[in-house]
Amino acid sequence: MNETEALHRMVLASLDDDQALETVSIPLAGKSSIADYMVIASGRSSRQVASMATKLAERVKAEFASWMDTLKAKADPSAKPNKAWNDAAFKKADSDKSASVTKTELASFLSSGTKSG
Repeated sequence: MNETEALHRMVLASLDDDQALETVSIPLAGKSSIADYMVIASGRSSRQVASMATKLAERVKAEFASWMDTLKAKADPSAKPNKAWNDAAFKKADSDKSASVTKTELASFLSSGTKSG
């Protein structure tokens, strides 16, 4: 299993663990240049959705940071890897518990690192 598939499975497992509702995974490989999958999920409240997004972002950051650093370095050789390469996005998500902002930050985080080309 490659990193993209591992990331996809981890995202689905994380959402399942956090009791996401109506989770849908849309394969985009060959149809989009920004991502291989789009995962959509809902929750019982905006608070639950914000919590799911925060936990998912933390899990992705913990498990895939070095892979994401490698992808960034390939895309921009002058970029310096940092401890999670996304501090600004996560600080914003942590300070703004609005589910829509957190989901937007998470979508940006996931789509920017899922393509290795």
